[in-house]
Amino acid sequence: MISSPRSTSSSRNGIQYLVYALFAAELVLFTWQRNYFGPFVSPAVLYTLAIALTLSTLALARGRQWVLPPATLKAGGQTMWLRLVALLTSAIAGGWYNTNLVKVQIRAFRPVLEYADIIPALQAYARRWLNGAEVYAPMTWELGYFELPAYLPATWFPFILAEWLGFDYRFVAWGIFLLGVLAYEYLLWRLRQPWLQTLVLAGVPFVVFYALVTTQWGYVGITVEYMMLGYYSLLVVGILLRFWPLQALALLLCVLSRYSLVIWAPLYLGLMFFYDSKKNALLIAGTVLLGVIGFYIVPYLSHNWGLFMEVQRSYTDAAVYEWKHLGDDGLPIHPFNGLGFASFFYKYASGSLYEKIGLLKTVHVGLLLTVVAVAAVAYVRQQTRRIDYRVYVVTILKLYLATFYAFLQVPYAYLATLGLFMSVFLVLMTACLRPAAEAGQNLPAIDA
Repeated sequence: MISSPRSTSSSRNGIQYLVYALFAAELVLFTWQRNYFGPFVSPAVLYTLAIALTLSTLALARGRQWVLPPATLKAGGQTMWLRLVALLTSAIAGGWYNTNLVKVQIRAFRPVLEYADIIPALQAYARRWLNGAEVYAPMTWELGYFELPAYLPATWFPFILAEWLGFDYRFVAWGIFLLGVLAYEYLLWRLRQPWLQTLVLAGVPFVVFYALVTTQWGYVGITVEYMMLGYYSLLVVGILLRFWPLQALALLLCVLSRYSLVIWAPLYLGLMFFYDSKKNALLIAGTVLLGVIGFYIVPYLSHNWGLFMEVQRSYTDAAVYEWKHLGDDGLPIHPFNGLGFASFFYKYASGSLYEKIGLLKTVHVGLLLTVVAVAAVAYVRQQTRRIDYRVYVVTILKLYLATFYAFLQVPYAYLATLGLFMSVFLVLMTACLRPAAEAGQNLPAIDA
């Protein structure tokens, strides 16, 4: 039996609306209704939503194409101007409102150890660099206690200018977030959607940020995690635009800010190498490799080759501390916040806390490897190349990050926001994928 075009279109519209519904549910359960189902069911629901979002996006992408019209203002007439006004209205309104919200949060929190050690530690890195001191020496007097320098260069280097000029670090983080959103808005502009859809999509990143700031204590005041949202947004936009210099720069920033991306990166570069451009894949890989060597290994890690493993052991010690940090209910605060599966290992795994955390770490790495391996095999085994590899790797990135933060030793809420924010791009992609018949055969060329 052959399905009619009308029934096929209706089915795809249903999947599209399902993606929107799943995104809305994920956002609500992560923010306003966090831990709504309790510390055991809530993380399972959130992770199930991430899986469902991934599979729904891939189902919609099958048979559709990711097409970018030429970047021009010469055609479009009145429709083009309506779309531009809609985009600017939503983006400027969202940016202005959230900037004022950020200012309020910055005034409410002083960057001192009374709240958290994140910003004081970043200040120590920047001041050491400016004074010509050893950046990656253990911290003692700066924080008032011994701590190994665990932050990678892309986490602290952007704040050197703020330290030098004497303005607040958190405005730098906010500026990098806005840069990532600006790239998102440019991508949306290139996609030439109807003006009403453009108006809504342009505001989605700001709605998510508003939800995070208003429901998570100190998200702007004591962390700079929203800077990472900017880094990853630049990476995703670079992938979808197929612009290798932006991909190389953003991937380098992501790798030099967190280790979390290193297992996913081979999938991304491998699919690019075999299904798009060997040249671009090698250029990106080479740029990132040289960047890691030049900005981290040679100037810092080569002075203490054991630092990496020492930091990993310190993470375990910190996790044990957090697993002993009990709330009023007698349970560890962060492992039982409803965002990760650490609560299961705390309650049901056998052995000491070190052994329980060791088991969680093993499961964590195993699941990340499984996600990437299954994704690679699934893509290669397709009979036809019906899903653009760019859409595919971005969608898998969502599932990968959801897995990474769901099985983290300590599922800090501010860290897990990165996985949530990637859903913004799944919504964008599902709204803008075009039927193959309409888009034509506009797939990326494959290098010989």
